[in-house]
Amino acid sequence: FFASRYGVAGLAAGLSLATVGQGLIYIVALSPRSGIPLNLNTLISPLVRMALASLPAAALAAWIAELGDWTSGPSVQNLVYLAIAGLTGFSLYALVASLIGVSEMRSILRRLRILR
Repeated sequence: FFASRYGVAGLAAGLSLATVGQGLIYIVALSPRSGIPLNLNTLISPLVRMALASLPAAALAAWIAELGDWTSGPSVQNLVYLAIAGLTGFSLYALVASLIGVSEMRSILRRLRILR
């Protein structure tokens, strides 16, 4: 459905949804059988923070990517827009994630000696 309607982006979205669904099924089915408490409540806060940091980064990257002429195929101009979209999207994600307390991002920035 997604692929026929939205092309490659739909295919990626469909695969992502299927993977998340499969993971949830595994958790629900295997957790009681394993006898090991998974403490999934501890994952909710970091995942929500990561999702919140992803939203402005994805919006910015999509806006920049719209400036390219993707119907004409590969070109230097499109490559530049793609690179700028990726770099600015990652930069905004890193900024927002570190501001809202995503510990993994803070750890990465410390290792890169950007944050102390």
